[in-house]
Amino acid sequence: MTDATIKNYTKAMALLAKAEAAHREALEAIDVAREAGRSSALPKLRNLAQETERHWAECLTDADRAHRGYWLARKIKLIPELHRLALVAREFDVLAKASGDVTVHPWKAVFDGEFVRSFNADQLAQDVPLLGPDCNPLEDVRGVWRWGTP
Repeated sequence: MTDATIKNYTKAMALLAKAEAAHREALEAIDVAREAGRSSALPKLRNLAQETERHWAECLTDADRAHRGYWLARKIKLIPELHRLALVAREFDVLAKASGDVTVHPWKAVFDGEFVRSFNADQLAQDVPLLGPDCNPLEDVRGVWRWGTP
């Protein structure tokens, strides 16, 4: 795909990793202050953790958009080929009917057989994974800055 969409995705994922690390550091600082009995530092540290959590959520949204943008660009690039394929499929149906084939969509049997036999989705994901960024790490710690890490 285009270098721009790959760069956008790579940049978004790097920012996401930094945001996650910053939030985990902020949570660790809360735990350290609590264990050291520095309760006066907790409001400031909680505000920082709240901000890093918000930033992490924003970075997750941006990474998800970059991920979907990459795959959308690849999908759009195939539309002309799909138009050509539709014409070939329609022509095949007409020829099949003329030769006595009474099935509803003769092209579909050929297409399905080839699709199952030769398709490998993993080959598509050379630069960008098929699955988007994982939101579970953020959800696992969302709001713990209020009380401390589990």
